[in-house]
Amino acid sequence: MENLNQKYSIAIVPKPEIVLLIKSYKDLLASKIGSYKSKNAMAHITIKEIFANERELELTIKQLNRCCENVFPFSVHCADFGSYPSNKTIYIKPDLDSKKVLFEIMKKVQKSTSIKSNHISSDPHISIGRGIVKFEEALEILNFPLDFNFIVDAIVIRKFNPEIRQYEIYKTIPFLSLPNQEPQQMSLF
Repeated sequence: MENLNQKYSIAIVPKPEIVLLIKSYKDLLASKIGSYKSKNAMAHITIKEIFANERELELTIKQLNRCCENVFPFSVHCADFGSYPSNKTIYIKPDLDSKKVLFEIMKKVQKSTSIKSNHISSDPHISIGRGIVKFEEALEILNFPLDFNFIVDAIVIRKFNPEIRQYEIYKTIPFLSLPNQEPQQMSLF
């Protein structure tokens, strides 16, 4: 029997001008060291990766819509590159205040979706490259300050396209900024 599950990623994708800026960093690096993993990936912050059939995806979309009802847009500030030397990854790291807000929304999304995940992110970042063979050289090339902001006003579901071996945006789920309607404990005294 054919497996009807597709690979999806729930993520935050910056606005197009920031995506282009980050692509320019990736292109600069590739021009100096050659190609590397994640070079062609659109800038994003992974929240959760899943495999889902059509029915599971529709349920996940409903859960995400409900989750995003009372989320307000927020700003993310990035001012530095970071790295994971153990797997030769270089990334753009949000500042500490932004990281706290991102972590909270990531936790909320992860808790709100019932589908099992094959990867849950716990460290918000935007990957530049993974498994970089010329890792030390890449760190030297990207040794310059960053200073940019972007507004996060939605999360996206990205679907893996095996033909191009990249994720493509499948659905955008906006933050609706509605007041929280959850019942609150009332005190009698």
